[in-house]
Amino acid sequence: MTAFAPANQNMRQEREASRSGGIQLRVSFVIPAHNEETMLGALLESLEALSRPEGVEIEEIIVADAESTDDTREIAERAGCRVVNASRGAASVARNAGAAEATGNVLAFVDADCLLPSDWLFQVAHAFRDDQVVAMSTPMAAPAPDASWVSRGWFRLTSASTTAETAEWLPSFNFAVRTDSFRRWGGFDATLVTCEDVEISHRLKQSGQLRFGAGQSVEHCGASESLWEFMRREAWRSRGALSLLKRYWKDPRELLSTLIPVLISLCLFGTALLCITWLAFGWPGGMAGRSAVIVTAVSGPFLLLLLALRQRVAFSHLPSAILLLTCYCLARTSGCFLSVSRVQRR
Repeated sequence: MTAFAPANQNMRQEREASRSGGIQLRVSFVIPAHNEETMLGALLESLEALSRPEGVEIEEIIVADAESTDDTREIAERAGCRVVNASRGAASVARNAGAAEATGNVLAFVDADCLLPSDWLFQVAHAFRDDQVVAMSTPMAAPAPDASWVSRGWFRLTSASTTAETAEWLPSFNFAVRTDSFRRWGGFDATLVTCEDVEISHRLKQSGQLRFGAGQSVEHCGASESLWEFMRREAWRSRGALSLLKRYWKDPRELLSTLIPVLISLCLFGTALLCITWLAFGWPGGMAGRSAVIVTAVSGPFLLLLLALRQRVAFSHLPSAILLLTCYCLARTSGCFLSVSRVQRR
């Protein structure tokens, strides 16, 4: 984690001024970037088009350039952004580098492959009107109708968890946080390859609430278009999940999110092994042997069905949802044992 200086006295004075009709929120946008020339311009245009609620101003737009070799820096400078240098590494390294230079009392981290809706600042203002809220994010927009069945299916499975206003953790592709809280807790943990957003959410929750915005959603490009790409991404992400489990193993959510995919994978592997044994040596004799086969064969699909139903998947989408969940569990389990490189965005 990065050691940040405590929030200065000016920030505290600005928080007090907000109660007397002064500027409430001064937002510093921080965009981590490495070779983002194809996406950065569109994001900056969406920032320019943001509606500005009363009491909210954009303090600055900081592009944290992680040693780009394309025209990322030039695009940012032409658009009037403030460019700071960041080391190569996880996106959190660049986020922390940008945050260290920010002067606003709200940090708005946005990935370069996003497009913010026009009401995004209104959502931020609405969330931070409550002094108990320390951070907010906006859910991801639904994929386009012509997107692959993988991206559309995974959105159906994950969107149910972002309908509640209060959140257990917030995604970092768009993430607004009070600057003093962010610095008090040391910023993003840059030692994590993945799941840094879940990790900082654990710490921030000790200061206050996390909220999801209730307005328009954020368009986030770069979703997996093929099943193989999806599995590689989830195998890579499991590395961060293991690190989280070591730190927060007492948290039932972290324990279950790591162990359930492993349990389902073991059931599926056990079913496959039993089928091979059955074909080679015949159906096991005795009630106990047959019961073990039936329980093992049924438990994996039954758990997958429960997961799909828990995510409120429509009956017509259950087959594709169960297939995706199967691949997810297998990928997350294999990622615990195999070193998988990050899938680069096309």
